[in-house]
Amino acid sequence: MRGAVMIGGTGMLAEAARAIARRAERLTLIARSPQDLAREIGVEALPMDWTRRESVREALAALRERDAPDLLVSWIHGSGLWCLPEFEALLASGARSIRVHGSAAGDPRHGIKTDPAPPAHVLRQDVVLGWVDEPRGRRWLTDREISQGVLKAVGDPSLRASIVGSLR
Repeated sequence: MRGAVMIGGTGMLAEAARAIARRAERLTLIARSPQDLAREIGVEALPMDWTRRESVREALAALRERDAPDLLVSWIHGSGLWCLPEFEALLASGARSIRVHGSAAGDPRHGIKTDPAPPAHVLRQDVVLGWVDEPRGRRWLTDREISQGVLKAVGDPSLRASIVGSLR
């Protein structure tokens, strides 16, 4: 992959960011404070707070100065969905947008109703994070399990909808 952008990839998705950095010619990490992880893995940091429109405009302007990325991985919650179309519009023709969602998004095989539709030139893949059922009860996914689920989607463009863990 030529260029990749990750929005929200510095916390639970840090392992995925490390793996994508090894595969991509260029990775840009976008988050409120992406500098430490970006420095650690040798990629570009682009600070952004989606609750501040000026911050988003600055991030978009910086991305427009580069070649169009062919991968976007985004973990944007409801209050930030307004900016998703802006970032997807910057993707190269035939690029993929991998959206990461919490379990409240529901079964991705039925479509994620909260997300705006992707542009026609972009393939959208949805990854919904569930939980793990164990003999003693349910537990949330670990950061590693979350990253592995996202990396499975990165590695398989035909995987349009996937669930990490269980939603039942």
